[in-house]
This record gives sequence, C-alpha cells and structure tokens, in this order.
Amino acid sequence: MTEVLQGCPSEREFTTVRETLEALTFVTLGGPDIAVLAARNVRKLRAHDFDPFEKHLGLRCVACDT
Repeated sequence: MTEVLQGCPSEREFTTVRETLEALTFVTLGGPDIAVLAARNVRKLRAHDFDPFEKHLGLRCVACDT
C-alpha cells in the first residue's frame, strides 16, 4: 500500500487509490495506518527535494557511530 500511494501525483488521486486499496484484505505488517503515514511522509519529502526528515516531518534524528 505504501509503495502504491507514494506514486500518487495528486492529493485527489492519493485519496481515491487509498479508498480503493482499503477495500482489500490486508496482511498486517505495520498496519494500514502506518502505510498511509509512510506514504504521506515520502510524498511530503519528495515535494521538498528530500531535505532532512527532521525539518519537514518534525522527526528527531539520532546520530549513528559508523
């Protein structure tokens, strides 16, 4: 669901596709709410040229020692 919704170019198409997909049976991995949120996050970031997640989604990033 996430992958399909990420490709929706407009909010109208996003809503139509989401409603269509919600009629299907899901095998829960993270759940449809997480899938919709993840797709919205990717679409939002895509509109901002993939600037840092922190700035556009209000998330807190944790530095990794590599």
